[in-house]
This record gives sequence, C-alpha cells and structure tokens, in this order.
Amino acid sequence: MKQEMLINVSQPEECRIAIMEDNILEELYTERASQNNYAGNIYKGKIVNLEPSIQAAFVDFGVGRNGFLHISDVEPQYFRQAGYDPEEIMENEEAEEEEERQRSRRRRNFRSTRPKFKPPIQEVFKRGDEVLVQVIKEGIGTKGPTLSTYISIPGRYLVLMPALG
Repeated sequence: MKQEMLINVSQPEECRIAIMEDNILEELYTERASQNNYAGNIYKGKIVNLEPSIQAAFVDFGVGRNGFLHISDVEPQYFRQAGYDPEEIMENEEAEEEEERQRSRRRRNFRSTRPKFKPPIQEVFKRGDEVLVQVIKEGIGTKGPTLSTYISIPGRYLVLMPALG
C-alpha cells in the first residue's frame, strides 16, 4: 500500500492537505487562515462566571471569547467536588432505566452515559476552578463557543473517550 501526502498552499490564506493511498483520495483537509475553527479542540480553561439561573458556567480557555458550559455537558467525575458520588449516580440511573425497560418493552432503550440527575452548577464548580474542556460547537455572532467536559479524540478506526471507561 503506497501512501502519499500532498500539500497545496497556492493561495496564502488557504492550505489543503490530501492523503492518498494507492492513488485514491482517502482524506482531505482544508484550513483557511482567516477562519478560526476551534471545534474539536481541547483546552484547559478556568471558570470565570457561574449562572445558576441557567445552570451554566462561562469558561476562559484562551481564545478571546469565553465558552459556554452547561451542566448537562459536565462529566460526572466533576460531581465529586460537590460531594456527590458519580458511581452511585450512574448506578441509580441504570436501575431507573431497567425499571423503564420492564414497563415499556416496545421502545428501544440505550444505556446513557450522561446521568439525568445533575447537581446545581454552583455546587460543582466555583469561580477560578480549572477544567478540561472540548469545543463542541463554534460561537455564533457575539456568543462564545459551546463546551463540554466529555472529551473525545477521534482516530481513523476508533474514537477515544476517556470518561467512558
């Protein structure tokens, strides 16, 4: 199997990279210098503001605008700071899902990795806490990007999700 990498930078604001295997295009990457694309990037950020009314935190992760982190995008391991046991929360969720499956056999139920119970965000984080986040959605207009603590690193044949096992 012959692999080649072709790089094209004919225009100063655009770079294109093609991965060829046996003269067949396998992957194509395009990057524009004028476009800041943060989706998928992983950062270590700092909580700068908590909004209990919307159960969200705003995180400074070093790109100018603060990112938005909702409690539903917070991994249960962070609940330990609030005095909650993540394993117990997940076990309770599994028991509830099993009861629901027994009540309704017609619907397909997939095991969720995100718990339904979530402690208040002000109990999980304090201003100044450091958190590892991944950008899941670019910001629109004046809004900052949407963040998650569920980190996923996609590869060619698998996706590494450290929080899930």
